[in-house]
Amino acid sequence: MRSLARIDWSFLVLVAVLLSGAGCEDSAVEQLAGSTTATVGKASRSAVIYAKHCIACHNSGMGGAPVLGDSSAWASRVAQGLETVYENAINGIRGMPLMGTCTACSEEDIRATVDFMLENSQ
Repeated sequence: MRSLARIDWSFLVLVAVLLSGAGCEDSAVEQLAGSTTATVGKASRSAVIYAKHCIACHNSGMGGAPVLGDSSAWASRVAQGLETVYENAINGIRGMPLMGTCTACSEEDIRATVDFMLENSQ
């Protein structure tokens, strides 16, 4: 279970984004975060992508997806190599769809979102 002390600000912003139904634009994060945008920093777009495209499976573990915050579930994936984790997210694997259903995302967006998920699962 995640403790609030271990969750960084970007996770709280992604929850706000999910609840608001905001889009993938950075301006949506700025509107939600206000003066805390500097705290969120680079993770803001990744947090929005996670909230729109990843949270359904990676919050519940649906289809065997590693849950955000579950360090042991992510460790077994990272043990295969970070490039493998990126490639699986980009190309899909088992129940995970290609690009995590984010058709507007670039491969770099997906890599950054994987990094966001790993950073919030340590």
